[in-house]
Amino acid sequence: MALPININELINGKTVEWERIEFREGRDPERIIRAICAFANDFNNWSGGYIVIGIAEHEGKPLLPPTGLESNKIDSIQKQLNQICRRILPNYFPIAEPVDYLNKKILILWCPGGNARPYKAPESFTENPRYFYYIRRFSSTVKPNSDEELTYFKISFDVHHLFSQKLTKKISSSKKSSKNELSNNQVNLYKIKDLEEILLSLVHIAAQEADYVKIYTNQQIDQAQLKRILKVLSECNIPQSRSKILSMFGKANNTRNYQNYILLLMSNGLLEMTILNKPKSPNQKYRTTDNGKRLLEILK
Repeated sequence: MALPININELINGKTVEWERIEFREGRDPERIIRAICAFANDFNNWSGGYIVIGIAEHEGKPLLPPTGLESNKIDSIQKQLNQICRRILPNYFPIAEPVDYLNKKILILWCPGGNARPYKAPESFTENPRYFYYIRRFSSTVKPNSDEELTYFKISFDVHHLFSQKLTKKISSSKKSSKNELSNNQVNLYKIKDLEEILLSLVHIAAQEADYVKIYTNQQIDQAQLKRILKVLSECNIPQSRSKILSMFGKANNTRNYQNYILLLMSNGLLEMTILNKPKSPNQKYRTTDNGKRLLEILK
């Protein structure tokens, strides 16, 4: 898919603040995974950021012309990124786009703020690494201090509670009293129908106990929309085309629907591309991630 920004303007800092862009001359997996984690955490609510691989930097600004990447290395870099992003907890995958810029190949990673924040990344790739939260401070990726961590957890709490606190209390109460149903009026009042909010909720509650997940999804989420999501995740255990997936949502195959459905599933870590180095390939298909399979297992 095309990135939602003009590449020339991005690299020259005309449409995105420098604090939201990180330039890497080449592969540096440990620094890249920390930057991805920081943009996903989106501490300052900047809507994430971009990592440009193949351009060196000096004091946060790009050194042009770009060094570039070898064309035959793009695929292996993306495969490596796919592996290291699985080490972010919970899993988070940026959108990668190989680009020709000033006659050089570069790779741009779009890292929107994640819906399952807060995220942690390993400090190193040793056998038993320590995991930390990372945030962006000015143009650097850093570990938050204690005050920032407290503030961040409050932000994350707010993100994960778009739904009504009243219903959360009712569900907790239903668990204690072993009652699995709310009245029809209560359920209809709080049903979530918006796809983005449903995915946000599903990703967030997947870490909870299975019984709670089932109660929550039955009582709070629009069942028709949930059924479509689960059908897509089930069918995509065998990779499916863009048009096939959109047809399962009852939508036409166009860019807007791709962004509103498939990209949304990808940004929530439930679907992934099969051809990482060629996002626009006519043979591109999408498969269910491990996170998506876990949701299927819980909700089957």
